[in-house]
Amino acid sequence: MIDAGLPMAWQRGGRAGYRSGVTTLDDGGSPYGIDAERGAAWLRRALVSWPPLAVLGVANGVARELLYRKALGEQASHQVSGLTLAAAMAAYTVPLERRWKSTEREARSTGMLWLALTLAFEFGFGTAVDHKTWRELLKDYNLLRGRTWPLVLAFVAVLPSLARATRLRAGA
Repeated sequence: MIDAGLPMAWQRGGRAGYRSGVTTLDDGGSPYGIDAERGAAWLRRALVSWPPLAVLGVANGVARELLYRKALGEQASHQVSGLTLAAAMAAYTVPLERRWKSTEREARSTGMLWLALTLAFEFGFGTAVDHKTWRELLKDYNLLRGRTWPLVLAFVAVLPSLARATRLRAGA
C-alpha cells in the first residue's frame, strides 16, 4: 500500500468501529488504500471541533479588552491574553482527545487544519468584519516587538499532538 503522506485514519487497519481494509481500483476505490469512511470521520471531527476554538479566541479577546487592557497596557495585555487563550484551548482539547484516541498522524493533521482555519478566520474576520488593514493584522506577528500571536498559532498547530501525548502518558 502507498502511504502518500495521508492521515493514518485513511490508511488500512483502522480502530474498531471503522471499516478496515484497503479499497482498490478494482472495487472502485482509491489507488492509495484510503479508507474513505474513516477519513471522512476524522475530517468531520476535526472540522466540527474547530468553531469552539474560535469562540474561545473571540471571548478571550473581549475579556482582554474589557477587563485588563487598560491596567496592563496593549502589549502586556496581548501577552497575558495569549497565555489565557492557550490554557483555555488546552482545557477544551485534552478531553476531546481522550474520546477521540487519535493516531499521531491524525493529531498532526488536525493541528494543521486548525491552524489553516484559524488563519482564514483571523484574516477574513479581521478585514471583512473588524475592518482592519493588512498592516494592522500583521502587526501582531512581530515577535521582535513583543507580539506573541505567532506563538499562539504554533500552539494551535501542535495542540492536538500535545493532547495526544498527554493521553498516552496518562495511559488512556
